[in-house]
Amino acid sequence: MGRCDFDSNTKDVGWNFCPSLEAPILFAVLYGLTFVAHCVQAFRSKKIFCWVIIMASSWLTSGYAVRAYSAKQIRGLGNYIPQQLLIVLAPLWINAFVYMVVGRMIYFLLPQKRIFGIKARRLTLLFVMLDIIAFIVQGSASSLMTSDNPNTAKIGIDVFRSIYRLIEFSNGAYSSVATHEAYFYCFESLPILAALTSFNIVHPSTVLVGPNSEFPAKDPEKNSKEKNSTDKTTRQQQNDQVDSPV
Repeated sequence: MGRCDFDSNTKDVGWNFCPSLEAPILFAVLYGLTFVAHCVQAFRSKKIFCWVIIMASSWLTSGYAVRAYSAKQIRGLGNYIPQQLLIVLAPLWINAFVYMVVGRMIYFLLPQKRIFGIKARRLTLLFVMLDIIAFIVQGSASSLMTSDNPNTAKIGIDVFRSIYRLIEFSNGAYSSVATHEAYFYCFESLPILAALTSFNIVHPSTVLVGPNSEFPAKDPEKNSKEKNSTDKTTRQQQNDQVDSPV
């Protein structure tokens, strides 16, 4: 039996088509190059928050490497599920990185260090929290996908595919989008690769240079309020000592 001689309705097969073996290998190499580049740039720039984009590129590199293995070993959801998880969830790391960069740019470039009345640090925290919620929503299907029950695992896979499958099946289960893997690489793999590479070409460290290019350990406004409160308390204590009888 050949590699692609299978029934997509079989419980232990996650693929709806015969997956390419060469394409995931190519993208694993390309994502691997961005991973190495981001590691080097993070080390040179000493921007600690860059660990987030490193996580994204490492997950994608691993995801496509596992996808290549799954394409070779068609049967077995244990081969299919990990690559699906890594590839689907990795872009959330990129989102978080973008939020961190935007927040730091607001803090660095705008004199008031806020936008629409929201402080840069809080804006970053807000978007990262929303990203975490998205991560949980998408990751919640992992409990289904890792189930020992093949039918339950299939449900989990379908949850992950939902958005992409809406497009695929909008023209029918056997539409061109649903049965051709090229669409996945054109509308999923290439855009994400372009996003990672763009941060290699124009790394945030080339803009965020010098004082105020990073959030301080503590909020300056909070420090100022604490200092004023401490000074007020000290003055009050001094006044009490002066007014107290000897």
